[in-house]
Amino acid sequence: MTQAPGAGGAYRVRKAINNSVVLAHDAHGRDYVFLGRGIGFGRRPGDAVDLDHVDRRFAASDPHTGIQVGAYLSSIPPEDIALAARVVEQAGAVLGPAIGEREILPLADHLSVAIHHAQEGTALSYPLRWEIESIYPREVQFARTVLEYIDRERGVTLPDGEALSIGLHFVNAQLGSGEMARTMEITRLITDSLGLLSSRLETPVDPDSVEVARFVTHLRFLIVRKLEDEQVAPIDPSVRLALEQANREAIAVADDVVGLLADHFGWTVTEDEVVYIALHAASVLHAGAPASAHRSLQEGTP
Repeated sequence: MTQAPGAGGAYRVRKAINNSVVLAHDAHGRDYVFLGRGIGFGRRPGDAVDLDHVDRRFAASDPHTGIQVGAYLSSIPPEDIALAARVVEQAGAVLGPAIGEREILPLADHLSVAIHHAQEGTALSYPLRWEIESIYPREVQFARTVLEYIDRERGVTLPDGEALSIGLHFVNAQLGSGEMARTMEITRLITDSLGLLSSRLETPVDPDSVEVARFVTHLRFLIVRKLEDEQVAPIDPSVRLALEQANREAIAVADDVVGLLADHFGWTVTEDEVVYIALHAASVLHAGAPASAHRSLQEGTP
């Protein structure tokens, strides 16, 4: 949680959403949302924010949210914003610091709509259910604890499929992809990559296996590196040579995955990245990968 600073008059009201929520800006024009009992009472545009009543402050116009705050904030009940803030705080503790306050508003918007649909009895569809559960098990598992919390605190039972949608919010934050559409495209890319492995094995891969989990985790790290313009650590050229001699199928899978990256996003990757993908593919294929490959996996290949 980010506490508001103590200097009075540092923030000016843009709009009092209600008695508990105020949209404000600082001297540089940056927007913030302030939560607190009575913080909006009697406040007009241009008034100073009463910091003594602030319980929570967070950036409202973060470019990663893709949300125009002023256009829709008034439609979200303040209790839903507070709910999202508590969920995000716990998600950051459980899933990692990449999940921060920038996720509060998009999650609040989603939860508010989901709660409304549940109260109205509206049935929703949840695409890519198997893929999301298989590729992002930690996020979906945590999201199911969120459903239990909402049931307990708000008396609203959300459908289990909402664990997929809520989980994707956390995935989106971790990947740093910026938009949910990009996260869904990444999910399809990982699914297609698993399909390549299944084709080589001539049988579906086991999504619960340690080897598949490592393969998926590596692809996620690779995608984050590309989005952040970072490079993987160099690898000894002899490792690729060993793989080419002992496990050409793993190299072929890696080359195919690189092709998917190019097709989906127009990305190119280094030769080192290809070798790392091949090492993880070799582990999944379990088709006689060289000892050096297994050692790399055991030592925590990224």
